[in-house]
Amino acid sequence: MNDYVLFSCTGSTDPVRDNYDGPMLHIIRHYRPHTVYIFLSQEMGMREEKDRRFSRGVKFLGEKLAHPVDIKLIFSHIENPHDFDAFIGIFSKHLEEIAQQYPKDKILLNVSSGTPQMMAMLCLETVVSSKPLIPVQVITPAAKANESKAGGREYDVEREFQDNLDNEPDAPNRCVLPDIISFKRTLAKGQVQVLIKKYNYAEAVQILRSYGAEEDSSVMALLKFADCKKNLDPASDSPEFAVAKALARYPELDKDCKKVCEYFNAIKLLQKTGHLTDFVLRLNPLVTELQGLFLKYCLGFSIDTIIEERYKPQRTKGPKKEPEKVVRRHKIKDYDQRMLKYIDEYYNGEYRDNSHVNIKLQNCLISYFLKRNADSQIKSFSDFLLAMENLNKEERNTAAHSLCGVLEEDIHEQVGMNSSKIVKKLEKLIAVVFKSRCKQEIFNIFDTINAKISGELERSL
Repeated sequence: MNDYVLFSCTGSTDPVRDNYDGPMLHIIRHYRPHTVYIFLSQEMGMREEKDRRFSRGVKFLGEKLAHPVDIKLIFSHIENPHDFDAFIGIFSKHLEEIAQQYPKDKILLNVSSGTPQMMAMLCLETVVSSKPLIPVQVITPAAKANESKAGGREYDVEREFQDNLDNEPDAPNRCVLPDIISFKRTLAKGQVQVLIKKYNYAEAVQILRSYGAEEDSSVMALLKFADCKKNLDPASDSPEFAVAKALARYPELDKDCKKVCEYFNAIKLLQKTGHLTDFVLRLNPLVTELQGLFLKYCLGFSIDTIIEERYKPQRTKGPKKEPEKVVRRHKIKDYDQRMLKYIDEYYNGEYRDNSHVNIKLQNCLISYFLKRNADSQIKSFSDFLLAMENLNKEERNTAAHSLCGVLEEDIHEQVGMNSSKIVKKLEKLIAVVFKSRCKQEIFNIFDTINAKISGELERSL
């Protein structure tokens, strides 16, 4: 069975007129859909009820072709099919239902039957719909307007079908695909360009899929690859995306640097697209990770020195033991007794044993080591990390535990800089921490991919 479903309005040339197929039968004859939805105005519905001319015409053709067609009749009861407004929301509703019923099939639209308003509305559906719609036009046997008398209320469908010259083996195929697709192509390209500027790759994939773009095309591969990277999906590193990765010239980084840079890029997109609440909420893990790296690579201290790994106390039984890392006082003391004293003073009391590593503790450690480091750049990053601690305390906690959002002015009020400056500072910090292991092009990789997508759109669509 093929994968076509036909949606057809009906008019006075259907099912057979002047010894030739009407458009509906002709499309069925040459595309052989497994199902046809016949849309009937009130007048056409009365004709169908009187002599079943449309359903019987399809049945006769199916028997002749040895191709059974499932017939679905839609009695719309629309009294004035010459009124554009009569079809607002009507065709789209039925096409949505068909697409849900047959999600993997292509939907043919007969744009030659019915009133001019019906045809125009179906053409419009073709252009604006996200579904795989294929408009089919059927030219008249004389390649000009019909001049014969249309089938009226008295109609012998069986005799008309028997006298149908399109049943002859050498009868020509009069189906054509109107150039509506060129409008849809232009619209699709424009929509995708707008979406990738907002880094909305998932929606762009849907737009191109509805246009009929091949799933394995380079432009679809780039969009899917970018969407995976944006969502930190490990699938982006699978062989499936090797071609897209090469097209984008995605920089090679070591595992630790790649993990940090890709997470940073993901939250950078949140900032660039104005999702500031999500941006602030997701800053915490990055800042915590960067503090540990800053201590290790810039100040020569590994946080692992004072950490002990264990299973969470409440989950020591059962198969799902969950590990955690906690800070131990005796390890701090073993490493540096003065450090433990400094931490207790920083916390205005004894630092609690078995605490988790957080932004405040690591800022405490950074300030401890900076007592003997006067580097101005290092000091600048230390001030920035203190600002991030304040942002995490005030805005992140508010956003995480209330119904409030975070605005640009909220961020500026807390840390004296806007979100864009935070992103730039984080980028510099990553570059300083990883030095030559980090490649600058990774920070602009989504814009690089977007440029590639634009090029492939022009080349292949």
